[in-house]
Amino acid sequence: MHNLKCIHHSFCQTDSSPPITASAWDSSTNSVICAFGPTEVHTVIILKRLRSQNSREREDDKSPSPREEWQHIASWDAPCPLPDIPCDQVLALRYFPDEQTIGLVLAGGDFVLVREVPTLGQERIEIVGSIDAGITAATWSPDEELLAISTRLDTVLFMTRDYENIVDVAMTAEDVKASRHVDVGWGKVETQFKGKRAKGLRDPTVPERMDSGTLSPYDRGNVVISWRGDGAFVAVMTTLDMERRIIRVFSRDGALDSVSEPVNGLEGALSWKPTGNLISGIARLEDRIDVVFFERNGLRHGQFPLRLDPAEMNTWGRTIELSWNADSTVLAISFIDRVQLWTMGNYHYYLKQEIRMYSEGSTLGPVTSTWHPEKGLCLAIHSNALVRKLEYASLTAGGSVIPPHDFGTLAVIDGCQIKLTPLRLANVPPPLAYDEIQLQAAAVDVALSHSGTYVAALCVDRLELFKLRLKERSKARHELVAHVDFQRGPDEDIYSQQIAFLGDSDIFVSSSTSYGSAISRYGMEGTQLHRYDWLFSYGLGILRLFSRADYQTVCLETELNILMEGVDRVESYDFKKIGVLPGSCSWVEVASTQEELLKLHQMILRETNAAGASSEGQN
Repeated sequence: MHNLKCIHHSFCQTDSSPPITASAWDSSTNSVICAFGPTEVHTVIILKRLRSQNSREREDDKSPSPREEWQHIASWDAPCPLPDIPCDQVLALRYFPDEQTIGLVLAGGDFVLVREVPTLGQERIEIVGSIDAGITAATWSPDEELLAISTRLDTVLFMTRDYENIVDVAMTAEDVKASRHVDVGWGKVETQFKGKRAKGLRDPTVPERMDSGTLSPYDRGNVVISWRGDGAFVAVMTTLDMERRIIRVFSRDGALDSVSEPVNGLEGALSWKPTGNLISGIARLEDRIDVVFFERNGLRHGQFPLRLDPAEMNTWGRTIELSWNADSTVLAISFIDRVQLWTMGNYHYYLKQEIRMYSEGSTLGPVTSTWHPEKGLCLAIHSNALVRKLEYASLTAGGSVIPPHDFGTLAVIDGCQIKLTPLRLANVPPPLAYDEIQLQAAAVDVALSHSGTYVAALCVDRLELFKLRLKERSKARHELVAHVDFQRGPDEDIYSQQIAFLGDSDIFVSSSTSYGSAISRYGMEGTQLHRYDWLFSYGLGILRLFSRADYQTVCLETELNILMEGVDRVESYDFKKIGVLPGSCSWVEVASTQEELLKLHQMILRETNAAGASSEGQN
């Protein structure tokens, strides 16, 4: 099973008065477009581009310079035309790289087009259309040819890229009759068979209890729109007479296709899996929160719990949003102060990453995640005053592959658990595992030592070291032998990314800051992990930190595709350049050629001699 390893992280904070209200990717430059405002005090909308500074420029610059910088695009006054709305709101933001334009849809009803490079006779900022009644939600189709809009008059509009209306559909209570759900026709309870074995003879396809669709106590009454990956269908989630939430599925030409069945506690979060087989939503129950799935015909199709306790459900779990990535492999779940990334394997959902936007106790507002339209594992996360850009690689975490320590041990991250399976000792199919390690917080990365007797787990603000007893026949197959809590100031934003072992004793941790990457080295002293080496580079961002094949040193790959190997000097630990890769590589292995070839040759000779002796014995 694969883990999500963070290979890039950068962030930028803003001190400007209007908060960040929306974001969109510019896939041509891999930059993020952000909209600031409007608010009741400041009715101005500001567009800025968050651009990554060139890595080579930062490497040459000896003084620290931020990795991300803001570039002003445009700003204009946007008072809300509707008297019952305190201020306008950016409902949809989209960048069109082929025309170098930015499209905005505002809750007051205006469609705004911003041209980065206007030609002669063109206005830089232009209101190209308006809906007098106001807009509740809007989303562009994946092919950027259609815009689906929900109005305050309970209608759905389909508009072209030139903001011309082509379909206008009314949403009424009669739409519920359009659902094609199967009625099994069991009749009244009084007429049903109630024999001695009635429970055993019950049809398993018929649920024991039917939901009435009661609203969640945290329901905001918002409207959510989500397109299928091919753009052929679109799902619109609304509240029906403020009594229940329903999902209407429309075809591309505006025909109503289906309506969802009632689900208790269904909230205003919706995301259609781009592959098209599932529509995801959130159902809040009394004791848990589930991610529920629907088919296109509106029928339920499974769920999984979010593993929140009652206190978390009522604090940072009050507001939830969903977003699938472009290749349907990762589901991002956004809460008030963090984002969780979930993947699925063998019908089990794994919590692979939990990204906290800021420290505990901060109140910077709700968090929204935006996936890159082309890079499947690249996303931007923004709150009111902070933007994070992250990129991940899907990699396995395994131990040594060189005899005699080649146990084939794999470590799989699942939230606060590390699932370990030494395939040489036991072939346990996932999601089961030979051993499970419980952590205090969600894991960021995991690494195994040279001999396979130690495993290190990196959390957001903690590093834990466990000793493994996988060969012993005992219930306690692991124990916590050392740990360290990262001490950081309130204004110090350091994001821990990756870890790697040097032999069996030392652990290297790579982190990112607003100016570059940092590497720290930890060694075990009693029950504590002590940091006794700190390396810092202003300009070089680290893509990969990993152990060499023999675990005698650690290696890294930088953003400039430079491959470096660690050198343990008398006073400090340094890195030397060993090569330049033709491009960035999410998977890299380094081996000492002469030694590894000799070991490989000896192993082949032993296996050949053993096979020859066995064949002679049989003859």
